[in-house]
Amino acid sequence: MTTPFKKKVKAKLKAKKPLSEEELEREKIKYEIAEELGLIDKVKNMGGVD
Repeated sequence: MTTPFKKKVKAKLKAKKPLSEEELEREKIKYEIAEELGLIDKVKNMGGVD
């Protein structure tokens, strides 16, 4: 399921535009959760932010 927030982030990443502070914080949290669940490799392979 794609949320409006996720669509905005994906569009900015594709256009190589900088993310806002809020967007950066949410991406950081996403990676922390993925790492705790042992899914960090899958997230990175699916095209997440490094």
